[in-house]
Amino acid sequence: MDRPHRRVQYMIVVEEAHERDVPSIVSLHAEAFPDSFLTSLGGLFLDWYYRTIVSSPNGICLVAIDGGIPIGFVAGRIEPGGNTGFAGLTKLVPFAARLAVSHPIRLAQLGRRFLWQRREAETLVEADSELTSLGSSPQRRGEGIGRKLVKAFASSVEHAGKRTISLTTDFDQNDEVRSFYESLGFVVATRFDRDRTMVQYIAAIDQIL
Repeated sequence: MDRPHRRVQYMIVVEEAHERDVPSIVSLHAEAFPDSFLTSLGGLFLDWYYRTIVSSPNGICLVAIDGGIPIGFVAGRIEPGGNTGFAGLTKLVPFAARLAVSHPIRLAQLGRRFLWQRREAETLVEADSELTSLGSSPQRRGEGIGRKLVKAFASSVEHAGKRTISLTTDFDQNDEVRSFYESLGFVVATRFDRDRTMVQYIAAIDQIL
């Protein structure tokens, strides 16, 4: 008689991401945020975005692994006021050229985003680090993967000698995400308008760990 199929249980571990992990992170991002603006820019942009973070000395990118399979990720950086660097921007040029031909409106929207971020940097509350992206496989939600990733990110920030983390997210129709971050110790620092209302959260490392 056949035995019922059971998924083998592994211990979820969080590891530092390397360039070989970027394709998996890109796939997870697209799965986790199918309707987001960054996803609409396509895999080439997401590959550039996460590869830039992974290769940056100020970047922090971690992956959650279960049985050798990436099931979640978190990304960000210390010293969030810095720029991407010449090498990172150079890698973006071919993508921008293709986007100018295929989706010029998207390219204009991307340009506006860069301008918004420069302006917002003058008004947002300063922090030692910034968490820019957090996602997990939709099939694995509810297992505490996001919480484990945020805590691991906080440990990396602490190891870098920093004490605070900031992040921004949508204010409206985003209660579940906002409640998640608040349960980890993040508090509202400010609200601001982009093309929609956004909220900046800040937490001290010792509130998260």
